[in-house]
Amino acid sequence: YIYRPKMKSYLKFIFLLSVIILFFAPEHFPQTSSPYSRIGIGDIYYSYSARTLGMGQSGIADAQQNFITFYNPAGLYNLRRTRIEFSLNYFGTFLSDNDFSAYYGKAKFGGFQFAFPVSNRYGIGAVFGLVPFSNVSYKVTSNNSSVNGNYETSYEGKGGLSKIFVGSSYKLPFDLSIGATLDYYFGTIDYSSSIIFPDETNADAAYTNEYRPKGIGTTVGIISPDLSPILNIGSITNLRFGFSYNYIAKLETDTVLTSVTTLGTDTVTTGIVNMKVPGRLTAGLSFMLNKKYLLSLDYAFQPWENYSFNEKSFNNLAGRFKF
Repeated sequence: YIYRPKMKSYLKFIFLLSVIILFFAPEHFPQTSSPYSRIGIGDIYYSYSARTLGMGQSGIADAQQNFITFYNPAGLYNLRRTRIEFSLNYFGTFLSDNDFSAYYGKAKFGGFQFAFPVSNRYGIGAVFGLVPFSNVSYKVTSNNSSVNGNYETSYEGKGGLSKIFVGSSYKLPFDLSIGATLDYYFGTIDYSSSIIFPDETNADAAYTNEYRPKGIGTTVGIISPDLSPILNIGSITNLRFGFSYNYIAKLETDTVLTSVTTLGTDTVTTGIVNMKVPGRLTAGLSFMLNKKYLLSLDYAFQPWENYSFNEKSFNNLAGRFKF
């Protein structure tokens, strides 16, 4: 006798897990990334689990029976059992200049996925998950002097984007698989700057820019049939190519500029603008060697020169390539 929990029980579990994670998930603390995370939407996450990190964040053409495919929803076609995956990651950063060096680290919630097979015959699999998408986390301070005396300036950023997604796969004739997810992006990014005087002659001041983007997107993917019989090399099996494209519509972003002076805290400006995050194209291949070793090769491209905020582009951003 095999006990199979009802889907209603799974949905209750996932809902409870989502609430717990959102409530207890670690916040983004300053300086767990480089100061360059100030640019754009911060450092981009390419994986969330130990397995994908161990595979060099590759696997666009990989479809495993016992693991949830993260990069390409078409890979869900090969899922044979219900799977729940979640992670907690530790990030460390070494920083140094001519005078100082330091190490900063922080453990962070890395996301979770819940997936199950619907029909093995037609390659239909379903997935639901919550994962981080980007991270802004830095703090830079400097001591300065002027004719008015010494003062300290501080620049700090924290937050990032996350996404909730739901998706499925389908197996077409000739062993060709397709898949897609519907993504919802949301998050909060705070950029703060302050100037502090050690004496009471001058007044301290601080400013905070808060961005709250939200919007939808999609990820579509395809995985080819097994092409190893064409090569007819006995040591190579399950040779497949994969492609995926991640599209994000313009994110509606609430903006709030707050100032803190001797007169108190004041909201200077508020408004809603559009944030445009460029799409990401990924292609790759994978195969088994001697039926023991899985080898993958991926290539990803994202034209960050097309990123814009409030219809303004940034000259200090360029296209990002990843092998």
